[in-house]
Amino acid sequence: MTAWDDVADWWVAEVADDPAYVEEVQPLLDDLMAPGPGQRLLDVGCGEGGVLRAVAARGADLVRLDGAEQHA
Repeated sequence: MTAWDDVADWWVAEVADDPAYVEEVQPLLDDLMAPGPGQRLLDVGCGEGGVLRAVAARGADLVRLDGAEQHA
């Protein structure tokens, strides 16, 4: 069990799909020059994948890795 497992169900229910959270992630992706079409991103420790969904919307190819149990 990981620290993520302790809060994952709450995060998925309360935050992950909240439009305000998704809106806050977009400028972060811009600042980080997140990949777009034809580019790949490896997210280690991705949790439930909220940031990856935002990157996927930009057309990037994604690889996710997390040692925690799957939630959601």
